[in-house]
Amino acid sequence: MTKKAHTLVLLSGGLDSAVAIKHSADNSHVKLALTFDYRQRAAKKESAAARKMCGLLRIPHKVVRLPWLGGLGKNALTDKSLELPRPKHLTKAIARRTAEIVRVPGRNTIFVAIALAYAEASNCNRIVAGFNSEEGTTFPDNSADYARALDTVLRKATRGKIRLECPLIRMNKAQIVRYGRRIKAPIEYAWTCYEGGGKICWKCESCLRFKRALEKSNSLKWYNEITGSVR
Repeated sequence: MTKKAHTLVLLSGGLDSAVAIKHSADNSHVKLALTFDYRQRAAKKESAAARKMCGLLRIPHKVVRLPWLGGLGKNALTDKSLELPRPKHLTKAIARRTAEIVRVPGRNTIFVAIALAYAEASNCNRIVAGFNSEEGTTFPDNSADYARALDTVLRKATRGKIRLECPLIRMNKAQIVRYGRRIKAPIEYAWTCYEGGGKICWKCESCLRFKRALEKSNSLKWYNEITGSVR
């Protein structure tokens, strides 16, 4: 990515997208950030976090509402009748099982397709996503193979005018935290919880991943000092 690139960033409001949008702001002209509300449990919290990040970085922000996607149900992120997994430990085997419980059908493919329409309309030549190696091992639509395939689709659909950039694709969560701190990404604003309550729960799978990343990157004390929220 170069300073000449005009980018659209997929901004969930979590750790990965917080680092991805700061990386994009440092290395390109970010014309728009998109956040999706698909009736997930933490929709309001994620949108609020994304707005804070965009306000800090002075980036235009839009929330795209997809109630029909949440209406499909059969996953614990959008169907509150299903219990969210709260594993005591987060091994690879456990993560693979819990991933199926929270996986929203077609989510990332739908997000990128919608982003393509906005990118074309706003003359962007890059779409940036926070796909990473750690989640790529449990969610197939976060993997490097998936990202390469999507990049091919975007190039084919636009005669090479728009590409998919995934600056974190080779990083695990701890590496993302380290890199985010180095570039001063707004990690403190990130909403990293599957739940949408008053505070981060620190019990769901997403929270466990984030806390483990803070510990492995020697950032737990730093995060606690600036947010006062780790338990």
